[in-house]
Amino acid sequence: MTDCSSREQVRRAIHFQGPNRVPSKAHDLAPSVYGRYGRDVEELFRRYPTDILSLPYEPARGWKPSQPGEDEWGCVWESRDDTVGQVSVRPLADWTALASYQAPDPHAPGRLDAVLRVRMQLQHIYCHGKLGFALFERCHFLRGYAELMQDLILAREQIEKLADRVLQFNLGIIDRYAQAPLGWKVDGIYFTDDWGTQEGLMIRPQMWRGIFKPRYAAMFRRCHEHELDVIYHSCGNIMDIIPDLIEIGVDVLHPIQPGPLDLKEVSRRFRGQACFMGGIDTRGVLRNGSPQQVAEQVCWCIEYLGTPRGGYILSPSTTILAEVPLENLRAMLQAAAEYGY
Repeated sequence: MTDCSSREQVRRAIHFQGPNRVPSKAHDLAPSVYGRYGRDVEELFRRYPTDILSLPYEPARGWKPSQPGEDEWGCVWESRDDTVGQVSVRPLADWTALASYQAPDPHAPGRLDAVLRVRMQLQHIYCHGKLGFALFERCHFLRGYAELMQDLILAREQIEKLADRVLQFNLGIIDRYAQAPLGWKVDGIYFTDDWGTQEGLMIRPQMWRGIFKPRYAAMFRRCHEHELDVIYHSCGNIMDIIPDLIEIGVDVLHPIQPGPLDLKEVSRRFRGQACFMGGIDTRGVLRNGSPQQVAEQVCWCIEYLGTPRGGYILSPSTTILAEVPLENLRAMLQAAAEYGY
């Protein structure tokens, strides 16, 4: 019998193997959305459940922050409202600290305790591991954004040493995900690293290719060695490096932001070369448009970002905030279910 589970539909979409419907990962909501819509949004998601679940690794078992807001890397965060927050204390604000700096141990016990518990119960859903702040962001959280931008010119050797520390941690985490018991392994790894502004990359493409591309390639290669899909997230206009990302093994590119990216140009140049996840304008049509306009955008994305054999997964371009009308959320999910490939 044909496997029509969410997991299989996503796999088919990613690998252009003819899914029966458009899978979705459209349930990334800010907590304020539940505060505004409550049971109504819960009922909507029961009717249109997600096909993809993110299972991030955890801090080492027994690890405790030395102060409020501290993460395992030694960064201290200040958060407000629905935002990720800002780093207020950086362990490598002074490069002299790099020699003695200890990155977390990817092989420490406890990292996948919750992942395995959830995965064991959700075999029918496509589950991916997560490496948030995969490389560039981790480096500038540790060092400072402005400082890192200067270091790319003035202290490249130090930057490369730091990037290699992050790389080794990430490779260890990928291996941990891959070593899960048979049947409990995740299907892919979701990497997040924001590179784009509204206009283009934060650094010159040549510099990105010299410093960061080889390290991404190593991570993506490790994923594929373990038969894990590579899902890569970067907000903003990253048009200059999309060919590079496809070249080094990205299977799914997310979130394909309207505005910074020209979706027609993305379609013209890259349709069919990688699976696209996103494209729904969270800040524009989804928030301010009519349900009909939302449905039209969904249909456009399916038609022009996907192919008759797959290659598109429904997803908003950013986290959905409470300003988005509930009827527009409903229109987005309903259009994908009804229109299909």
